[in-house]
Amino acid sequence: MGKVAVLGAGSWGIALANHYKTLGHDVILWGRDEAVLSEVKATGLSKKYFSDIASLGSLIETTLELCLAVNDANLVVFSLPSSATRKVASEIELAGIKLTAKQLVLSTAKGLEKGTDLRMSELLQSIFVNSKVGVLSGPSFAHEIIQGKPAALTLASDTLETASIFQNLTHSSAMRIYTSDDLIGVELGGTIKNIIAIAAGVVDGAEIGVNARAALLTRGLAEMSRLILAAGGKLETVMGLSGMGDLILTATSDLSRNRRVGLSLGRGGSLAGALKEIAQVSEGVYSAAQVVDLGNKFNVQLPVCQEVLKLLEGKNSVKESVKALLSRIPVRE
Repeated sequence: MGKVAVLGAGSWGIALANHYKTLGHDVILWGRDEAVLSEVKATGLSKKYFSDIASLGSLIETTLELCLAVNDANLVVFSLPSSATRKVASEIELAGIKLTAKQLVLSTAKGLEKGTDLRMSELLQSIFVNSKVGVLSGPSFAHEIIQGKPAALTLASDTLETASIFQNLTHSSAMRIYTSDDLIGVELGGTIKNIIAIAAGVVDGAEIGVNARAALLTRGLAEMSRLILAAGGKLETVMGLSGMGDLILTATSDLSRNRRVGLSLGRGGSLAGALKEIAQVSEGVYSAAQVVDLGNKFNVQLPVCQEVLKLLEGKNSVKESVKALLSRIPVRE
């Protein structure tokens, strides 16, 4: 048992704060929205993100002061979008707080940094050089986690020994944690599946058919495999919770923000309209360009990801993207 600082008071941050609280940790939740933090402190959740769930009755400490949250924390959880991770990590560094080797840093973001294509573990390790860094990923929606419904996730770090330290702090009867030393595979799997989920939403929104969706998910998994292996990850990770498992969840459930973006596009809506309606970050929208860039770097073909990027950038219509994918030269599977 120890102090856990959860940075980011979105749906996932709130769910994780409650999870660590039920495990007996001393939890403090940091965010920038004072109204959300006040509600979480009083009820354990925010109606902004969990409108259909009654008060949990949890007493979770909250703060607007980043330094107060991080100071003396045994575990610092970055429950932030990939686009915000460096900014918050840098704020900690600029405040003069040097995390020690005894302090653990955990990321839950499923995306790459714009401009550098860095995975979040790489970004955080470059800033907190003395700390052990881990990544939590896998098929999980905050809406079910906060209700205590069962889930299985992967916790990865640079060694299995280090991953086990994070596992011991996070594992519970409702959240089964598996360890991995494949940071590359776990992080890229969590990133790529969001883009494929957008494509799956497009297929369903445009009513192209379940045959097409099954084909898309299969070929999307093949793209995930090619890029992860080329980057140095492991095939077993692709077939695990953070790869295929997360892809199945995100591409088929309407709780998925990425799928909902695709549904809107498939029905003829605009990207701006879809993002406004969801009102939360859809990581696939912001990581598509980075994944395609990474594919070019490793000379890996990513036709589905490339077409999703064209759709997001307004360069292709749904009809044009479907035609482009179907008209590719037939090859061996």
